[in-house]
Amino acid sequence: MIEPAPSELLNNVAIVLREEVASSVPEGEARNQIKAASVIIRRIAKVWDLIIPTLQEENRDIEECVDSLPESIRNSVESLGSISREIPIAPKFSEVAQRNKFLQEQLLEIQKSADRQKSEEIRKEVESILTNLYRRILEREKVLADRG
Repeated sequence: MIEPAPSELLNNVAIVLREEVASSVPEGEARNQIKAASVIIRRIAKVWDLIIPTLQEENRDIEECVDSLPESIRNSVESLGSISREIPIAPKFSEVAQRNKFLQEQLLEIQKSADRQKSEEIRKEVESILTNLYRRILEREKVLADRG
């Protein structure tokens, strides 16, 4: 375990920026930017420990969503076959974020494929699955926003 934790380090940087650096800079734009940076860093520190688990949960949710799609949709999006389910034991933020970006791109392709479907029933089924997924994503985002 890293000591101090990244959230503590970020919080300490925010405090130093606000209490020491900003006070040593003359009034004006530079001082305002330092204060704004301090607020942003403090907000990131509050949610830091939730970011990776939240993205991991979102990734699993998207994968399960993809698995529940009608076969005609899954077969029409070539890159879905390349979705690996390997999960590193202690993933880095960049790995989790890259995976999330890839999965989000797949959702766009799925939506395009659904829009091209002739079957109204399939279009509505995909729309329902994706709408429910997006609601869950927004609920997770709200938890982060409320904490930050």
